[in-house]
Amino acid sequence: MNGMEKIIAQILADAEQETEGILQQAAAEAEAIQSEAVREAEKQESDRAARARAREESFMDQARLAARQHGQRLVLAEKQRLIAQLLEEAQKTLLAKPDGEYFSWIETVLKRHAGPQEGAICFCARDLERLPEGFEARIRRIAEENGGSLTLKREPRPIDGGFVLVYGGVEENCSVSALFAALRGELTDRVHRMLLS
Repeated sequence: MNGMEKIIAQILADAEQETEGILQQAAAEAEAIQSEAVREAEKQESDRAARARAREESFMDQARLAARQHGQRLVLAEKQRLIAQLLEEAQKTLLAKPDGEYFSWIETVLKRHAGPQEGAICFCARDLERLPEGFEARIRRIAEENGGSLTLKREPRPIDGGFVLVYGGVEENCSVSALFAALRGELTDRVHRMLLS
């Protein structure tokens, strides 16, 4: 080989060696890029999985809350139904009591509601027909004990039982249905408070 061939051979060998180095560097860079892409894809997949788990947990929390609220509404509705049923039965029982017990209850309610002024007391037709002997005097005595006076009106009122007090133009409805309606509201409020606590 002459000098020129040696130089060309050396240039070719150097070029081949440099090409080999460039190829190795490119392969290493490609491997690094591929590894980074795999890590990024794994991170994105992990993030997607975490977001999916968070969405699933949020959905499950909402479903549990909705189920709990639905259960509470069912319990409340059942308690209200039971209260209404018990009050209806108690109201029927009260209205069916023998005259002595019934009018004793009337006296108890009258003691709580008679005002310290002049007024009148009204009953339903059924109660007017079965007023016990001397009951009108007991009405007057209870009114006097409360600082007022009551006159028995003989015109029947369209109520189921109990009485209506009339003071001037103001009426106080103490009928059985009105008293039980007030009691129903109070018991329903108690049930609501129990459920909220």
